[in-house]
Amino acid sequence: MHAKTALGALAVSVALIVALVILLPEPEVVETVSGRTTVVNNVRIFDGSSLLTAGRLVMRDGKVLASDAAIPSTAVVVDGTGLIALPGLIDAHTHTYGRARRDALRFGVTTMVDMFTSPLQFQDRDDRAGFAETNEAALFSAGILATAEGGHGTQFGVPVETLAKPSDAAQWVADRKAEGSDFIKLVYMSGNPMFPSLDLATTTAVIDEAKAQGLLVVAHIARHSDAFDLVEAGIDGFVHVFADREISDDLLQKMIDRDVFVIPTLAVIAMIDGKGPGLSVLDDPRLSEYLTPSQRSGLAGSFGRPIPGFVLKNAMHNVGVLHAAGVRILAGSDAPNPGTAHGATLHQELELLVESGLTPLEALQSATASVADSFNLDGRGNLLPGSRADVVLVGSDSLGDIHETRRIHSIYRNGYRVDRDTATPVASEGVGLPAVLGRFEEGISAPEGFTWQPTSDEMMGGASAASVDHIRGGADGTIGALVVDATIKPGFPFPWAGAFFGGNDPANAASLGDYQGISFDIRGTPSTYRMMLFSTETVGAPPTEEFSVTSDWQRVTLPLDGLTGSQRDQFVGLAFVTPMTPGQYQFLIDNVTLLETVTGD
Repeated sequence: MHAKTALGALAVSVALIVALVILLPEPEVVETVSGRTTVVNNVRIFDGSSLLTAGRLVMRDGKVLASDAAIPSTAVVVDGTGLIALPGLIDAHTHTYGRARRDALRFGVTTMVDMFTSPLQFQDRDDRAGFAETNEAALFSAGILATAEGGHGTQFGVPVETLAKPSDAAQWVADRKAEGSDFIKLVYMSGNPMFPSLDLATTTAVIDEAKAQGLLVVAHIARHSDAFDLVEAGIDGFVHVFADREISDDLLQKMIDRDVFVIPTLAVIAMIDGKGPGLSVLDDPRLSEYLTPSQRSGLAGSFGRPIPGFVLKNAMHNVGVLHAAGVRILAGSDAPNPGTAHGATLHQELELLVESGLTPLEALQSATASVADSFNLDGRGNLLPGSRADVVLVGSDSLGDIHETRRIHSIYRNGYRVDRDTATPVASEGVGLPAVLGRFEEGISAPEGFTWQPTSDEMMGGASAASVDHIRGGADGTIGALVVDATIKPGFPFPWAGAFFGGNDPANAASLGDYQGISFDIRGTPSTYRMMLFSTETVGAPPTEEFSVTSDWQRVTLPLDGLTGSQRDQFVGLAFVTPMTPGQYQFLIDNVTLLETVTGD
């Protein structure tokens, strides 16, 4: 692997060689050359290391050729004047399922490095070696992660084979290799109050076994002390930057000496720290036009509250110090966490890396050549002759502003142009909802096809609990109400408990139509409560609105516009839940009604 000075020298050498090739005179068009060919003339090329002067990019049969290659008369010729060709972007930290690979490609991410998914996803990876036309990014993955029983990674509903002791490591690593894992990811979160963690001895055994079986090994950590332990144990890289404190000189030197790379995932740390950067992606027309409803929902989501130990200022400081010292920084989005979207968030991650001290070209390298080098992704991350023809053309003649990566002119995957327009699905409209969702004078009532029921994080492996009951209105003027008893307990990152209104068949969505708000009567244990809205496109934490509850009855009115976005016709339910603070709560709710107008609009 490369130290900073060696990498700089290599970049200069490669740039000179490629410049000489690209600037050679254009050859005559010949008829003897067969194969699918695309030529981009007068285009500046970022080859993975440097930005070259204008020349010619040749793609044939899925590969990049030297610019003096013979060109058939049947070639597709593109005028690249004012454009820059980038290698297909590589997202170094994703979680992949559903439409993720298609969504990522639409934003120029041609390769995804997945940090935890079901091995069932591996069945669709046969395209990695070939050069066929495809509408999906290539996938490289750790598959199942190494974690303790009940540890981080076990709460998502994916079956996870856990480890308990060092002697488990050899067979566990062998099983992952047999499943098709490209590398090993482990979780080490010593002393974490929410999740049990592998102990250091077992973690070290996993690292040793992975290397013995020829696999790279990376780690999920959150604290400076955890990073220190794993550098000592021989880890190859971290999939997050620690953000609990600024990096020490001792740890920095050890990371330099042992060539440990870091995937900071600053966009997610910003979300956890309550900064809400996903909304800026929604507001950028260069990106928002190509977002699916699911991606919009994810970007509008949040973690609900800042979590101690995830301080964006510390994270960005540490990235700047690490980069200045020559530690390799790789760009990764950690999509689809709340506030992120596959593909789109990688562009935001590049922005945050530049704000942390990388130049725009260095940030681009962190999403191309540096990832390919770190994960041994041969033929990706550069535009040298012989590399894979995964190319992004951006509509700018300068990369002095990292935001120019968002101005995508066209994308090529295996040399085929990607159709960005047809990649976005159009959601079908659900059945209309009546205005009254719950009126509880006589019982726990709901419109036909819908129910009111308890909900809590227990369904995701948490320890919180909820129950619902009914009290009838009386002659003394008391009103009937849905009674919700909730217990919030530690053990889940974002605990919840409360009441859920939704359809009996979650596959069938409803439409909010022209409703602009919702009102309800409520009283209960005084605190700040939350209403969450769910749609068929909800990924991660759903859009949430907070409101105050007192011991006296009050009417609460909340707007829906900030919660729904493009999910308006794909409504599947809403929840009224307690604060995240551990404790016992009770609240009573009645007259839950959708409104066509909201006072003050």
